[in-house]
Amino acid sequence: MRIHPSVPHRADESPASLVSRLAYLHRAESVRVFSLDMGMPFQSIVDGDPNSMASLADLIGVPVEPLHDAAIVRKDGAFAFRGHALPKSMLRRARTYVCARCVVEDLDGST
Repeated sequence: MRIHPSVPHRADESPASLVSRLAYLHRAESVRVFSLDMGMPFQSIVDGDPNSMASLADLIGVPVEPLHDAAIVRKDGAFAFRGHALPKSMLRRARTYVCARCVVEDLDGST
């Protein structure tokens, strides 16, 4: 399934960020509701699940490799980015950060 309209995957943008922008574009109740509607639990996107990365790639029509490369992968309680182990203390998940320029570009392109 392809979604329209869509947003481009920016270089090194996390899959969670990409799905958040898609949810916003489609005026979803929340990113979690949007993800479930698209057949991918949001937590699986956050965790870099390979099946969800493939579903997301198919949804927006891009190769899966850049999505996987930009994902923080959680497996068996451990985290890794591009094969490098990340201590849990390095992850910030309590706050949401956005790029104001990205939001403006998305809004300009949504007409």
